[in-house]
Amino acid sequence: MTDVPRRRAPGRVLARFLKQLRKRGSVRAAADAAGVPRSSLYKWRKTWPEFAAAWRAVPGRRAPPPRPPQAPAPPPEWIEIPGQGRRRISTIGRRTGGP
Repeated sequence: MTDVPRRRAPGRVLARFLKQLRKRGSVRAAADAAGVPRSSLYKWRKTWPEFAAAWRAVPGRRAPPPRPPQAPAPPPEWIEIPGQGRRRISTIGRRTGGP
């Protein structure tokens, strides 16, 4: 099997994206302003470590918004019984944690 040479990243496009990223702080806004699809940028970031390092080094990047805390999942209303299928779980006689 022959080695396929890796293609070089389009330098001007990447430089334009990084400049816009410094200005705007958002990958989506910078990609739109540079005229580059975000999927290509993320693919290039995986392929070229130099580009990934330059992307990480951009000062003033906006941090992703914090995720809200997840509420605990409600208890299941159905139970799977082997050979019998799904059955509804009865709440009769269950303690509710009240006073």
